[in-house]
Amino acid sequence: MKSSIYLIGPTFMIAMGLYAFENLLITFVLFYGWLAVISIRPGQLRKLGDFYKIKMGIISGIFFYVTIVTGVSIFFNLLIDPENVETLLAKWKFTGVGLILILIFINPFLEEMYWRGFIFERIRLKRGKKEAVLYSAFFYTIYHVLTVLLLFQWPVNILIVLPVFIVGLYWGWLREKSGSLAAVTISHMLADAGIMTVYLLFIQ
Repeated sequence: MKSSIYLIGPTFMIAMGLYAFENLLITFVLFYGWLAVISIRPGQLRKLGDFYKIKMGIISGIFFYVTIVTGVSIFFNLLIDPENVETLLAKWKFTGVGLILILIFINPFLEEMYWRGFIFERIRLKRGKKEAVLYSAFFYTIYHVLTVLLLFQWPVNILIVLPVFIVGLYWGWLREKSGSLAAVTISHMLADAGIMTVYLLFIQ
C-alpha cells in the first residue's frame, strides 16, 4: 500500500495543482514538496555519487538538449500551437526567469532524487534492477501525461509522452550503470534546459 502511494503521489500532486487549483505556483509547492519530503533524508545526498562518473550524464544531456531544440525547430508547426500554449501558461501564471531556473535546476534534482534515488532503490531491493528501471520510468511518465494533455493537441500529446518514457528508461539504466545520481541529474538538467530554450525561442 505504501509503495503504491509513493508511486502515484507525484501524479496526484500535479493533478491537484493543474486541474483542481489551475495554478502553477500551487502545483510546484505540492509536487516539489512531496518529492523533497519523501526523498531527501539523512545520508540520501551521498547517493549523488562521485563526480568522475558524470561523463555519460554530460554527453547524453547535450544530446537531449540538441535533439529537443533541433527537433522542435524543424517540426514546430506540427508540434506546437503557440496561442494555446501561451494562453495556458498565462492562466497558470508561468512567467519570469525564476520559474525557468526552477525547472532547469530544482526540478531535475528533486525528480532524480525521488525517482532514480528513493523509488529506484526501493523497487530494486524488492523486485530487482530491471523492474526498478521500468517502474521508475513508467510512473515518472504518468504525471507528464497530465501536462501534455493540456499543452498539446491529439495525437501530438501522446507522441510527446513516448520520448519521456524512453528517456526515463535511459536514466534508470544510467543510474544502475554508473551508480551515480549526479550523472542522471546533469543529463536531466540539460534536457530540461532544452525545453526551456524552446520556450524562450518559440513561445515567449
